[in-house]
Amino acid sequence: MTCNSLSKLFETFECQQIKPHAKDFLNASSQVVSKYSGAALISLFDCIAVFAQTMGANNAFEDNNELVNLLMPILSSKWTTLSDDSKLILYLFECFESVIGAIG
Repeated sequence: MTCNSLSKLFETFECQQIKPHAKDFLNASSQVVSKYSGAALISLFDCIAVFAQTMGANNAFEDNNELVNLLMPILSSKWTTLSDDSKLILYLFECFESVIGAIG
């Protein structure tokens, strides 16, 4: 998964164009979050944040709890595995902030 390219796609396209593919993106993200580290993980967090902001700007989460139920375990699972002194935790918290803001 090329996270930077996906982030640009999420910024460029409308929510309605992205929404049919949202589950695929979240399923793919859940599969790779445990495998990514370092810069790749930071890119994934950024990509998830941009996805959430795009979807949230159009209230896509309000009528689709399934997306929230797919999205939150991705971040929660990483939170439980990162050590408290990891520099990556700051990027994870930034991602959480975007996601929570988008969900409302």
